[in-house]
Amino acid sequence: MTYYKLGAKLAFASLFLMSMIACNGKGFPVALTSPGNANSNSGSGSGSNNATVTKGTGTTACGDEKSFQECANLPVDGATYTSPVPISAYASSQYGMSGWQAYVDGNLVTTSASSQPTFNGDTSWWNATIPGLSPGTHLIGINVWDNNAPSYSVHSYTATITVPATSLPTPPSTATTYTNLQEANGSQESWKICNGPCSGSSGTGSSNITLDATNFEPSLSGSTMEETSTGAAFNTLGYLKPPCPSTGCTSVTNFIDDVWFYIPSTTTALQALEFDPDVYDGNYEYFMSMQCDSATGDWRFWDMANGDWTTKQNNGSTAVYPCSLLTETNQWHHFQLYGTVDYSTHTYTYQTFVIDGVTVYKNLGNSYNAKPYSSSPALVVEQQIDNNSSAASNSVYYDNYSLTVW
Repeated sequence: MTYYKLGAKLAFASLFLMSMIACNGKGFPVALTSPGNANSNSGSGSGSNNATVTKGTGTTACGDEKSFQECANLPVDGATYTSPVPISAYASSQYGMSGWQAYVDGNLVTTSASSQPTFNGDTSWWNATIPGLSPGTHLIGINVWDNNAPSYSVHSYTATITVPATSLPTPPSTATTYTNLQEANGSQESWKICNGPCSGSSGTGSSNITLDATNFEPSLSGSTMEETSTGAAFNTLGYLKPPCPSTGCTSVTNFIDDVWFYIPSTTTALQALEFDPDVYDGNYEYFMSMQCDSATGDWRFWDMANGDWTTKQNNGSTAVYPCSLLTETNQWHHFQLYGTVDYSTHTYTYQTFVIDGVTVYKNLGNSYNAKPYSSSPALVVEQQIDNNSSAASNSVYYDNYSLTVW
């Protein structure tokens, strides 16, 4: 499998979790024998579980940095995650931080590559993933040490999570995966904005996309993208064109769009959110878009040829899949969509859709006709905010954004 790492920036400033993230004070029942090394998530020495985990306040995670404290954003206790399971945690101590470790069901595990913790003076944060978890219930533990030698104080955070059996296909080894699409990068076109009539707006307003949004926490990767749409009945569409695979854009017929998104409680005037993995074959455009619509409270399909959002399937039946995510604010949601394209019949097909680890539909086989359009072959990902009739400003954050094609 080919991987494109699109961007490498990390937001070092203000890695503090917001006050709505509750820090779990349950001790992780593992006999710890070693504090972490400052360059890895393992080390040597002895540890003592002698500090109290506290809840963060305001924009400062865990409050007073002079005491040793840990706050974890992810994983959330009681939540469902598809593998790999994300870790996002922060800690501070007046003695400086030493290292981190992750456990699954009492066993020390290796986290994702290039996921070494970041240390900055008295603080440290860790964004990583735990790959390869089997379906079922798991106890996740996150441990962090400070440099208070020789006792090396240690904090422990635990979360019980559920990993469902995957309903998404496993990409072949020949697949191409574009990772961290939310980052600033120099390996393809940057994010661009299409608004006003271009995005179907009936009102006027302004749009903005901020890459590496260091003002926003909690972040999953340390490099979050912020999209903002301001104005009544005004829509903002952000789009990015990853480079075509070496075999060409029209050599791929399978697409998995995978993105985490966060709606803050200050976003109160959403009409809809739209998520698009798209492809142009030179003569037709194929938009495999899903829309969460506040008016109907449903997920809707995009009928490209007729230019319409719909719950009608190609077999004439109506497919109603409820969506309440627009009001589920101040938490990360995980969007995963698998679709296919047939260039000979000029059709695209919705196959499998997963939200927050729960399968919405599987092997649906719902197809629509593409629309004639003359352009160079290209891959595109799009994120669109549709404002309702209130003259408000709405923001949505995106992270750990990837597209896999084969």
